[in-house]
Amino acid sequence: MEQGAGFQFGVLSSMIGQLPSGRELRVLIMKCIAAVFTLIVIIIVITANLGFGPSLFSFVYLIPGGDKAGHFFLMGFLSLFVNLALGASRLRIFSLEFPKGSLIVLTAVTLEELSQLFLRFRGFSLADLLFDYIGIILFGILATHLINQG
Repeated sequence: MEQGAGFQFGVLSSMIGQLPSGRELRVLIMKCIAAVFTLIVIIIVITANLGFGPSLFSFVYLIPGGDKAGHFFLMGFLSLFVNLALGASRLRIFSLEFPKGSLIVLTAVTLEELSQLFLRFRGFSLADLLFDYIGIILFGILATHLINQG
């Protein structure tokens, strides 16, 4: 065997030894999923803010309750992925504990919905915000349950 081939195998073996495994790998994967899903949500919001929402998302309005279900699931899954990426870590506010990821998503969603008061192509909706909150809370609970399971 050539000396160079042995060197390459040694470098490869060293690199493989540095790859995350087990729990570290799962956390890394969840962080990637949370980042990609966050990017998707941001693209959806920007698209709607620019006035392209009605033409691109018209199929949602063909389904009875589709808009509210969209808010529930979109923000719910965002909460799930962010909470899993953070290991369902919790933040204590006064004497209550909340999933940190849920608080982050809840804050961002609230600010985004309030910003619609000032945007030409959007309109603030308390009902949309309510369905966002319900999804964030329920999927946050699910994330906590999944982390505690194993």
